[in-house]
Amino acid sequence: MLQELLEEVMLPASNVPDRFHHQSTNDSISVEVASRLYGKAVEFFFCAVVELEKDATTTGMFSCIYELTINDQKIFSKARSFYSLDTSHVWLTKINYHCLIWPLNSIQYQNHFKISFRISEVSSKVKVKASLKGCGFHIVSKKEKYQIDQETIGSTHVCNINNVSNV
Repeated sequence: MLQELLEEVMLPASNVPDRFHHQSTNDSISVEVASRLYGKAVEFFFCAVVELEKDATTTGMFSCIYELTINDQKIFSKARSFYSLDTSHVWLTKINYHCLIWPLNSIQYQNHFKISFRISEVSSKVKVKASLKGCGFHIVSKKEKYQIDQETIGSTHVCNINNVSNV
């Protein structure tokens, strides 16, 4: 994939914004995407909700990581370190792609996109006092500036959550 621009922001909030049409209270989202998006300009929006553990006053230092796989092939991952959040926060990321491409040998009529999120320790000396409350994914056609329709993106499936794992 040809990545053009990455924009991200971390905001105090406790829920995935309604704009995200694919949401999960687990750590991943899976969608089926029609191959007609191959080679098209798109915008991907990712969202992870990080929640303080009960009775914690700060999260400590941690990383939040997301990874995109298409047809079981890792396409990219992004990690971001965060320090001592004192409330729940939402990490929002937007990535513009001039041309959405994945390995030709894995193109299918319906392509399995899986977006996985996890929280990880940065140091074994610092206990992470945060968990992943939920996540979201949204895709928009850049050329037409419309949300990709349900014919292009199929049903959402979710997997089990892993709150803290090593990178």
